[in-house]
Amino acid sequence: STRNKAGTQAVSWIIVEFEDTGIGIAPENTATIFERFRKENHKRSGHGLGLHLCNQIVQAHRGTIEVKSQLHKGTVFTLCLPEKAS
Repeated sequence: STRNKAGTQAVSWIIVEFEDTGIGIAPENTATIFERFRKENHKRSGHGLGLHLCNQIVQAHRGTIEVKSQLHKGTVFTLCLPEKAS
């Protein structure tokens, strides 16, 4: 995919989507899922750093992660990273 802003060079992007058909994420929670130590279910083990760290790594490479989710239908994460110039 190529995205171009006015007055800048066109950038080729690598776009990867991850999709599941799980329980989904409530709309009021999607804005905060990339926050450090965010947990919805305190019965789960872990430290709540997974999505936060993923987002930090992607941003360090000038990319983005987007999330779209519907309760009881699943979630789609879209990862966009700029392709290296040759």
